[in-house]
Amino acid sequence: MTIANTLIGAGVLGLPYALKNAGWAGILVMLFATAITCFTAKALIWSFIALNASRKSGSTTIESYDALAEAALGAAGGVTMKVLTVLECYGLGICYIVLHTTNWPALLSLPAYEPVVAGLDARTVATLVVSVLVLPTLLVRSSYLSSLSIVGLTSTCMMFVVAVVAPLIAHLPLDDGAACPAVGAASAAESTATMGRNVFEPSGLGIATGMSLFAFSGHATFPELYCSMSPAERPHFFAACDLGFLFAGGFYATFAAIGYFFYGACAADTLTLNLMQASPVLGSIATLLVLTSSFVTFSVVCVPVVRIIGQAFNVSSSGDDDGASGGRQGLLQPMSAAQFSLRLGLVAVAFLVAVAVPNFGFVVSLMGAFTTMLVSFILPVAFYLYACRATLGPLAVGANALIIAVGLVGMFVGVQSTLASQM
Repeated sequence: MTIANTLIGAGVLGLPYALKNAGWAGILVMLFATAITCFTAKALIWSFIALNASRKSGSTTIESYDALAEAALGAAGGVTMKVLTVLECYGLGICYIVLHTTNWPALLSLPAYEPVVAGLDARTVATLVVSVLVLPTLLVRSSYLSSLSIVGLTSTCMMFVVAVVAPLIAHLPLDDGAACPAVGAASAAESTATMGRNVFEPSGLGIATGMSLFAFSGHATFPELYCSMSPAERPHFFAACDLGFLFAGGFYATFAAIGYFFYGACAADTLTLNLMQASPVLGSIATLLVLTSSFVTFSVVCVPVVRIIGQAFNVSSSGDDDGASGGRQGLLQPMSAAQFSLRLGLVAVAFLVAVAVPNFGFVVSLMGAFTTMLVSFILPVAFYLYACRATLGPLAVGANALIIAVGLVGMFVGVQSTLASQM
């Protein structure tokens, strides 16, 4: 359940949109992503086990993704992995802000691209307000925010129920060929779209791949999870991986299929917009839960970002270690002016990027096609080949090399098609 909860997040909202781009064949992409990322999660741990077993007595145990990269590729590898960790975690935080940017104007029935306050449109105002409000959460000890994680699980379950009930209340799906109702800040092309479903759309395969992979991001947390288990529990980690990924993959495929069945070509880049249109009351409740969950999560995913950038610029640790002194010390982290400036800068950059990106689907697809493809698809297999090369036969080496090649091609196609969709 811990693994499944780590995987299932806001990325699920874009999966019906992924099928809108790739057709029903996108379900196969999600199932493929489930199987491959489950294998790469286990390959990552196999690499840790093999390298730790080969190290000399007294050597420091490898317990993080950064340390694994440094052990395999030297100091440059460790630095590269830190950069990728920042890109993935910070990008995830930006995705959450974009989710707010997309949903608040629709939730408040405001025109997304028309001036509402001081010449600013609703998207920009929403982004600014959320950015201002999220800054204090970066000053709070993460242990206090983690206690609100139940909101994420609750919102996910609520979203699934609403995704089934709301379309039935609105007598959906529409007949094929019927005009799609306007939802959110629809573009000119989307406003003229008509209801329908396709079996396969090759041009949208890259977008569907990126969005599906983004849903399975989180591999950097698995080494810490494995190391936190007792020696007696660790042999069961791989069975837990199988069950956790099976649950997450089944949930994703079911949610995507339900959303695409009811909304088809009318599916918005985040399903909350369709739900609010289908049932204003139920859709608004589910949307508020998701927005609350993502608001709290922003500071959690930024913890490694603050640590890595702080180390790079020689900004000392904030001291947010609740366990070091035997309990919680206070609500706020102790920090210097430089540490506060770092957090302020992160929020400011996130605001600028969130205002600039077109929509939630775009940023999720781009993140999935690039950073998640590297961190959760390609690199775990590359490290596995390095760490376990002596025990792998020619067939296993060839199969793993093929996975890396497929990942590289998929990354190129995914990034290219995602960028092309906005041209």
